[in-house]
Amino acid sequence: MMNAAPLWLYRLAALLCATALLVAGCNPTGSLSSGGPSLDGSSGVRGDAVARVMATALSNIARYHVDDVSAARLARTGLSALVESDRDVEMQWSSAGVRLSSTRGSRIVPFATQSASALATSIGEAVDLLVTLSPTGVGARSVNSVTDLMLDAITLELASSSYYLTPQEAEQYLQSLRGFVGVGVRLLPDDTQGLRVLSVLDNGPAQRAGVRLGDIIIAIDGRPVRDFVSPSAAVAAMGGARGSQLRLRFLRNGQTREVSMRRARIAPDSVDGLLASGNVGLLRVYSFDKGTARELSSEMRQVRALLANDQPLAGWILDLRNNPGGFRDEADAMLDLFVASDSLYRVRYRSQQEVVSASRGGDERTPLVVLINQWSASASEIVAVALRDNKRAVILGSRSFGKGSMQGVIPLSNGGILGLTVAHFTGPDGQQLDEVGLSPTLCTANSTLTGAAFLAAVRSGTLAGGVCPQASMEGDLPLSRAIDLLNNPVAYQRALDLN
Repeated sequence: MMNAAPLWLYRLAALLCATALLVAGCNPTGSLSSGGPSLDGSSGVRGDAVARVMATALSNIARYHVDDVSAARLARTGLSALVESDRDVEMQWSSAGVRLSSTRGSRIVPFATQSASALATSIGEAVDLLVTLSPTGVGARSVNSVTDLMLDAITLELASSSYYLTPQEAEQYLQSLRGFVGVGVRLLPDDTQGLRVLSVLDNGPAQRAGVRLGDIIIAIDGRPVRDFVSPSAAVAAMGGARGSQLRLRFLRNGQTREVSMRRARIAPDSVDGLLASGNVGLLRVYSFDKGTARELSSEMRQVRALLANDQPLAGWILDLRNNPGGFRDEADAMLDLFVASDSLYRVRYRSQQEVVSASRGGDERTPLVVLINQWSASASEIVAVALRDNKRAVILGSRSFGKGSMQGVIPLSNGGILGLTVAHFTGPDGQQLDEVGLSPTLCTANSTLTGAAFLAAVRSGTLAGGVCPQASMEGDLPLSRAIDLLNNPVAYQRALDLN
């Protein structure tokens, strides 16, 4: 089983969902309930302001979180994190509540109730007491500083992929849904403590400056990436005012290079389509944004129009590599383009289950290969497992990320956002995806087979079965293998039978 990703990775994925800087899984399903207008957060902390934020968070968790969790335990977790950040205050829990003490005094704040709203009120009272007990500690913080710290601690207690965005990160996220100012790259944290370039937007600032796929960014405006508090902070530093200059230092083949570019308004398409060799249609889907399925349908029509003399299409390649997911309804609409089925995948909420079906199945006959890798997540995994288990497509590549969950986006009164895991999804037969990932039909991770040798391995079944390892940067080999497969109907049918 794959280890759960650290909190910053889910935060980074949520922060960059639907932008050109994408990492892992994000499934915004629409807002749940809000806590009111945003707070400035620049003045001293007030207990009532903290209580409003926590009441919204705790009540939504109690109502919607995929698993039943104790609101009282979460309240204690958040308050404990705040107190532990202040050296001047001691804390002691008992059945009566929490005793907070400093050289200035000591008092018990009751925490006897299980009600989310009452627990939030108790948190507010505790914060007001902490301001009195430690005016230069908690008392010197802003509302946002307090709520950020508490909610970071609370989300660690929730189901994987739940996250909290600070007000600044939330603003960047909301702006990204309308397009954003940037340089046109998709990034992934790299083991070298840099940011690896997964793709470069055509004719964007980064491409014009010479940035390429596979480059590893090691410094932003002279500051090493490893010196930022998290990868998400490093990515945020790449944003800025439209037209402002950005300097990037990066590694390429062991050589250090530095380029400058000016930030621009970026509104990338989420789908590219082209006619590859052998009359194979290549459809690259970068993310599941609003309108992605409609874009894909349009690209499919345009690719077919490129065929000469009404020649038949040998097949489709649906490239979901490095695609972190997005809106679930776009995944459903995309499946409608390829398959009709009474059971595409299953969704488990806290108190009910749903079997998702597709009735249209627009193009059910054209051979289809889906490419996935380590960074194919969430909605990408929904599409891949549904097509595989309905024997509609051959899945080729390496094991996927393993984010089989869906998040609801909850706006908070401090301007932040709580991304709450509200459901888990599985394959149509109940196969778990969360923290496990999807193994492809044909595992090509660490394989160098090409051409006839690859097709022979397909026919013998040696590339199928078992748990496929994860891999992220396999170059063009998976694409070449998919083209070979689609141009050999016997091998393709053999692979399809292996599902």
